[in-house]
Amino acid sequence: MPTYALAKASAYLRVNHRTRHAEVVHGAQANYVLTEVYQDQQVKQQRGGGFVVTADDWTVIQYTPLALAQDLRRLADSYKHWTAPGNGQKFHEQPPMEGKALQVLLRRQPGTFYVTKFGEIAHLYGGRIRNQYKPLTAADMATAA
Repeated sequence: MPTYALAKASAYLRVNHRTRHAEVVHGAQANYVLTEVYQDQQVKQQRGGGFVVTADDWTVIQYTPLALAQDLRRLADSYKHWTAPGNGQKFHEQPPMEGKALQVLLRRQPGTFYVTKFGEIAHLYGGRIRNQYKPLTAADMATAA
């Protein structure tokens, strides 16, 4: 009997951090995978209802709850921006981006955008995450000043 918490969100963004492959999975599918495929010690619950799985080959897979309402017109004032190099290597941090500029980008850029419950935005294209945007907080702004 599994002892770790079950997935409770209706949908999750599942990311393989080795390949940067990403997909959206339903909560029921995430529950099945977490309880039937992995052992308890392989699954760690994150704050906010997410999960991190360390597979047998040390591949890290992250499940991040998606927001129920994805109104991309209501964004934070500014975001931290990371872009993928395209070869599965580490993300590169870009200069902060204003929320209005991000709204324009979302309308013009190909691919799909998903918003997490924390207001982070993931840009998926070709089954991989190409860009990530995290809202800048007041603490982030104070640190940068």
